[in-house]
Amino acid sequence: MVLVLSCFGISLLFARNQKLLFNDSTLKSIRNTYNKPSLSFPFDAFKSAINGYGSVTRTIVAGTDFASYDAEKADLAKLLAFRYCVETNAGVEFGDRAFYWLSTKYAEDNYVYQVNDWSSWMVNAMALKDYCLAFDILCAGGYFDPQNHPSDPHNQVYWEGLKQAILQKLHEKAAAIYNRVKNFRTVNDAAGALFGNPTVLNEAKFHAQVGNHRIIVAAGLGVAAYLLSDSLSSTETDLWLNYAKTDVEQFLLGRQRYPPIGGVTVVSQNVEGAFPEGVEYLNYSGLAFIPFMIASRLNGGENYLQDPNFKK
Repeated sequence: MVLVLSCFGISLLFARNQKLLFNDSTLKSIRNTYNKPSLSFPFDAFKSAINGYGSVTRTIVAGTDFASYDAEKADLAKLLAFRYCVETNAGVEFGDRAFYWLSTKYAEDNYVYQVNDWSSWMVNAMALKDYCLAFDILCAGGYFDPQNHPSDPHNQVYWEGLKQAILQKLHEKAAAIYNRVKNFRTVNDAAGALFGNPTVLNEAKFHAQVGNHRIIVAAGLGVAAYLLSDSLSSTETDLWLNYAKTDVEQFLLGRQRYPPIGGVTVVSQNVEGAFPEGVEYLNYSGLAFIPFMIASRLNGGENYLQDPNFKK
């Protein structure tokens, strides 16, 4: 349970029907712990932070940086959904507000992916991950069950329609991210960027990264693949999942999934388990790769949490 909670950073991760991050027994345990009158460290720190950032009165103003705006409201949607799902005294207004932030315009509605800003792809992937978690948490809390809205006249068809609309938006977001990065993974593109070729496309610069950018984009797509696996064709979600596994294994776990570039093995983590960008960037990218790893384990994939390099 501590591992699931620690993914919060301030980022708490969840799933329904063992889809992403927990099963029924884990959810029961978290509810029992979270609602105790007093908590010891680290749970008291988690709860204080969640209550502070996940307020129903908090608002986010859109600026010109649509990617960052997207990431902020995705994080808020996740926190509000968690409180709705877990807190004993949290009313439906927490779920309503989470759904509001989950269903408002995404970055893709304003942000043109053709802009040469590869750093924004990472921010969008982090937002995608949080939107997926927010949706799953709302499902786990029964938000889309009309029985939990006794004063609302709408039936199950209406609430199911809301769910499908969110899933469609998440599909569009994941597809936009994947389609932007899928064609720029060749050794020549990455090598050109690494060795300072000024004619190399901006996309190759992204793929020359060997740290948190690559890991976060991959893990975000992996989380989306697990969430959407029941509602999309396996062909599409398998592409996202294979992308996620390849880059997480190469750039986090130190496995050789790409040929060496210029005679150099391009990985982030060495055999001793060290991460060249340091603890801060490792922790930040962990907000994406930890939920991906848990989702992989719960959905019958590899248990990356037991990887020897990761455990170091």
